[in-house]
Amino acid sequence: MNNEGSQRRRGFYDQLRKSPITRQDSQWLGGVATGVADYFKVDVVLIRGIFVVLGVLGGLGMVLYGLAWALLPDTGGKMHLESAVNRNWTSGMTGAVIIFALGIFPAPWFLDSLAP
Repeated sequence: MNNEGSQRRRGFYDQLRKSPITRQDSQWLGGVATGVADYFKVDVVLIRGIFVVLGVLGGLGMVLYGLAWALLPDTGGKMHLESAVNRNWTSGMTGAVIIFALGIFPAPWFLDSLAP
């Protein structure tokens, strides 16, 4: 039974590796925006701006960014979620969890400052 679950997980990660979008080496958080911009052949500033706007408008951008950071492979095919499942927690996975959590549980003081 355990072997079947392991094969299923491996198949899931193999499917994610086939994604045309990969995280790129970047000076910014996780390289997600750089990978998306590279795929769509647009300026990375535009993609970062979209994530910021979506993040401010309810946290959706942060949720998506956190998921992408954990699930998208880097240029070498490594995924933070796969490493975490295999008991090798990375700093990238920590960042993805923090960004995801901030998107799901937006700070009430921040929302109060936007709309009285």
